[in-house]
Amino acid sequence: MADRKSCDLCPKNFADSSGLFYHRQTHSGDKKHNCSQCNKSFGRAGSLKTHFLIHTGEKPFKCTQCNFAANTASYLKKHIQIHAGEKPHQCNQCDYASIQPSHLKKHKRTHSGEKPHRCTMCEFSSITTNALKVHMMSQHTGAKQFKCNQCNYSCASSGNLQNHMKTHTGEKPFKCNQCSKAYKHKQKLTKHSQLHMTSD
Repeated sequence: MADRKSCDLCPKNFADSSGLFYHRQTHSGDKKHNCSQCNKSFGRAGSLKTHFLIHTGEKPFKCTQCNFAANTASYLKKHIQIHAGEKPHQCNQCDYASIQPSHLKKHKRTHSGEKPHRCTMCEFSSITTNALKVHMMSQHTGAKQFKCNQCNYSCASSGNLQNHMKTHTGEKPFKCNQCSKAYKHKQKLTKHSQLHMTSD
């Protein structure tokens, strides 16, 4: 395998110099491409274009095995691992396993009780940066930067917008592997799956 290019400011490494170059911009703060819908900015025009799909709700990357669609190729790749049953990242304190190492890292905080992301305006702290961001927008700033392009719905998080979009598309990507039921939300499938366990 060819030598990977390592960042001298963090543990990340890249297959080529181009990837490393663009990554270094995340440290330097050199982000010239600004989103017109929110306050995010990016080092690459392509990254801004991908980000903008969050605001439009567009999901051009489709799964060939179910009706799941994603706004990036990398999200689709991670989704496909669900069909393959791949969960290579295992918790050493319980039977939790995940597709991504970042999910495992967040999960481990449920054991340690660590909540490293703190609100600067109140006592709130959270396991994830996204939870803190949603807290800030819903409790302090009142900002609802994620807007539906099919109705006047708006919300504080991209995840809530993605869930809302399912009301327009009728998409039910979470399918039970023991019967024909399918759900819009993962939590509903989890509850449903417990019924199969209790009836066994």
